[in-house]
Amino acid sequence: MLLTVLSLLLLAPPPAVQPSPVAEPEVAAIVTQVLGAAQHPRLRWGSISDVSRDLWPLYDAEPDRLLWFDGSRPLASVEGAVLAVNDARAFGLNPDDYDAAGLQVQWVTIKSGRATAADRAHFDLALSIAGARMVRAVYVGRVDPALLRWKYDGPRKALDPIALLQEARAGRGLGDVLRSLEPKVPHYIRARATLATYRALAEAGEPPVVPSLDGGVKKIVPGQAWSGTERLAARLRAVGDLVTEGEPASTTAPTHYAGVLVDAV
Repeated sequence: MLLTVLSLLLLAPPPAVQPSPVAEPEVAAIVTQVLGAAQHPRLRWGSISDVSRDLWPLYDAEPDRLLWFDGSRPLASVEGAVLAVNDARAFGLNPDDYDAAGLQVQWVTIKSGRATAADRAHFDLALSIAGARMVRAVYVGRVDPALLRWKYDGPRKALDPIALLQEARAGRGLGDVLRSLEPKVPHYIRARATLATYRALAEAGEPPVVPSLDGGVKKIVPGQAWSGTERLAARLRAVGDLVTEGEPASTTAPTHYAGVLVDAV
């Protein structure tokens, strides 16, 4: 019985090996051209000399010359990577600097199955460029302080953007990679919270402008009546400087520059 089983195993054909996808000529040509010239024609900041050296070995290692595709099929991690780029504001960055809106539009086309080989190549490169730039920006800053000669050139843990992009693609996700690079120092955490506060203020709209002083008056002193107190109070409330515990939001603004208004200023 055992010999029969062994014989059947020996005679059975070996399991089929899935061939690696081969690069489409147009895809290979675009990747070579973009990385070789360090210029992406579809990006806001098209000069990519800041990341092209990192991306060369990454793309050379791919049989189909694409990082985020298996042949013509996008990998499962692409959706999260596009969302992470669109969420650049969460890291204090401007999504426009990483072509977030353009990536979102291209991603819709790719998911629909209408994308050409050129579309896939340009999208793949754009997503990698955005990822590499965001990795560096979150870790070092949007502008490297060392370039400004601020003497912030202390020892720094080496950054391997190639390995990090590979991790993001493999399933860890670009968003998780970026979060792991954020500084853990208290002033970064406070600055991030403050940025969110001021963005919310900006989205809420500008409070009414505080009027000029009346009749050539040069300044208002505490206790003095002034027609601008209501608008001054509104502006101070908007930025969080005028807070009266237990006071309802509809409380009438003071007509004199006095009390809590003076303290807030």
